[in-house]
Amino acid sequence: MNQVRRFALVLALAIAAAAAHGPVSRLAPSAAPVAAVAWPTSSLLITEVVTGGASASDEFVEIFNAGPLAADLVSMEVVYVTATGGTVTRKATWTTSRPLAAGQHLLVANGLGSYAALADATYSGGFAATGGSIALRVVGGAVVDAVGWGDATNAFLEGAAAPAPPAGSSIERRPGGDAGNGTDTNDNAADWFVQSQPVPQNLSSPPTPTPTPSPSPTPTATPTPTPSPSPTPTPTPTPTPSPSPTPTATPTPTPSPS
Repeated sequence: MNQVRRFALVLALAIAAAAAHGPVSRLAPSAAPVAAVAWPTSSLLITEVVTGGASASDEFVEIFNAGPLAADLVSMEVVYVTATGGTVTRKATWTTSRPLAAGQHLLVANGLGSYAALADATYSGGFAATGGSIALRVVGGAVVDAVGWGDATNAFLEGAAAPAPPAGSSIERRPGGDAGNGTDTNDNAADWFVQSQPVPQNLSSPPTPTPTPSPSPTPTATPTPTPSPSPTPTPTPTPTPSPSPTPTATPTPTPSPS
């Protein structure tokens, strides 16, 4: 009996001690913070987009390296975003190195359209002519460049949307054509215009240099004219007076004796 009482007493003391210290909790290991995706610095730009022509599949997206050095497309993707942003569809991606030299272009086109034969990469499915966006981004992450047109209101816009191009036309980044496509003020409405005659450029096209802005001329100071010295007057010589001749005394004649 004493042993039973002793055991009960020990058990009661143990329960009381546990209650005094509160419940014991097991701490889960703290999760490592998720690294934020940084916006990459890149010279790669989207420079021309066609949303349809004689066929709705006559589409392309042109990419351009506007920088002075080579830039690589590895781990990047081209995506199409519907006007409201409800659907994002991958159109091209690069899992291995795909460098673009300075001034070089790359063409991504609909595989069923008239531009497929020129394309460096093809896709299926189309764009809405009335509005949408194309973005070049790190796969699933940060956007490098984007353009939206028409009634696009999604998050893949830079500023306001560019105009929606008519069938057979494109939207092209300024200045356009042989002048290149280096304008990027992060405002699609200002940076893009409707091009009535699209010219798709691919890896085989000649590089297009990005024009270097002309330096503003340094104004040249107008020299202050040096006053001409006043001529020193030539002194007029003072005439030397001619000496007056000393009169010679005329001798008085001596009278003759009478």
